[in-house]
Amino acid sequence: MAGFEGTWNIEEHLVKGHRITEDHPAKIAIAKIQDPLYRVTIVFTDNNPDRYWVFDKAPEADGKTFYHIEKLSKSEYVVRLVFDSDTNPQAILEEAGGSEIQRWPGHPVAQPEDMGTITGTKG
Repeated sequence: MAGFEGTWNIEEHLVKGHRITEDHPAKIAIAKIQDPLYRVTIVFTDNNPDRYWVFDKAPEADGKTFYHIEKLSKSEYVVRLVFDSDTNPQAILEEAGGSEIQRWPGHPVAQPEDMGTITGTKG
């Protein structure tokens, strides 16, 4: 799907625990590297340059979703970004099965400590 590239202004809507992104709106930057890979940068906070999460990923088979899990520091982070390619390619979806971000502690547990759904628009 075309239209991923650019800077996205996102809002995290807290479901559980604490917010993971700290700025309102937070930022996600997506740049095409080489088909099918994109570089995704999630800016947790503009005030601390160490609070960025960067990964290279191809969209999932549906062509409108990025899903990524990575251990950062002592926690594992999970992000799913679902783009509304059919209705509004300038939007990130929050609805059921939509976009979310999670932080899992470093020890085995049944659910994340922090979790939020994500909505956003291209900036």
